[in-house]
Amino acid sequence: MGILMRRVLAFIRLSRFHFLPLSVLCHAVGLVWIHHEGKTIDNALLVHGLIIQLLIQLSAAYVNDYWDQPTDRLNQRRTLLSGGSGELTTGDLPPVIALIAAAVCQGVALVWALAVGLPGVSYLILLTVALVAIFYTTPPLRLAWRGLGEVTTAAVAALLVPQWAYSLHTGRISLDLLAVQFPLLPFIMALFIAIAAPDYDADRQVNKRTLPVIFGAEQVGRLYAILTALGYGMAVIFWWGRVPIGVGAAALLCLPITIWAWHGLRFDLYHKPAALGLIIRAGLTPLILLVVLVAALRTAP
Repeated sequence: MGILMRRVLAFIRLSRFHFLPLSVLCHAVGLVWIHHEGKTIDNALLVHGLIIQLLIQLSAAYVNDYWDQPTDRLNQRRTLLSGGSGELTTGDLPPVIALIAAAVCQGVALVWALAVGLPGVSYLILLTVALVAIFYTTPPLRLAWRGLGEVTTAAVAALLVPQWAYSLHTGRISLDLLAVQFPLLPFIMALFIAIAAPDYDADRQVNKRTLPVIFGAEQVGRLYAILTALGYGMAVIFWWGRVPIGVGAAALLCLPITIWAWHGLRFDLYHKPAALGLIIRAGLTPLILLVVLVAALRTAP
């Protein structure tokens, strides 16, 4: 294989496109809430909003891999869903490519937003998410290195992204939508803890203080149980009377899946040969709930 093709494939892996569908699902939550309120969605604005959002997400992937090189070089437990892409440690891509790609994505996203002309609150959300994408691993904040990575990514996905989608079409945020979003936060945070767990050994060696490093890899299962229990409790409180009853039924049907994920995660995850499978288990509950929530709100009268 020629060097150019190797670099192209390495850049594709660096981009981690397989994480984009979760972002699209979270965006859809905001869109279906507009439908739920009987308002109209501007299809052109929908496309603009998604493109801007996904460009920011891609910039985060590039920035994270650049600043996570110390742990990526040590990581022997990398999976498709954890450990970064590792492409900047193989020699196929010069690391500066990641910073250039991140700058291009952020620049295009911001110029695109200015060209489209967004409501003021949408700019505020966009700038917040763009800054989080930069400083998730970039000094001096390095959120993911200070125990704030999992809660930050969960807050962006569960709270900011749906409000971004909603605000584009309405010019405001919705407190009713925010109430519907709250139960998603602990479920998605539990998933990101599971994603961080296989990197425990490498992260600990370079003092990247993810929650698994702070609490210990053997506590991942307990953290997952606490967060998902909180999610189910919040679903009862916040979804009752706000979303179609089918969403609550789906949450109840997800309980065995959640227990199945907990059963695997309560052991020392980074020693598990099937780490990818355990992360997928942890992701099933939030993904199913997002799909059902979007479908139920879209079809509700």
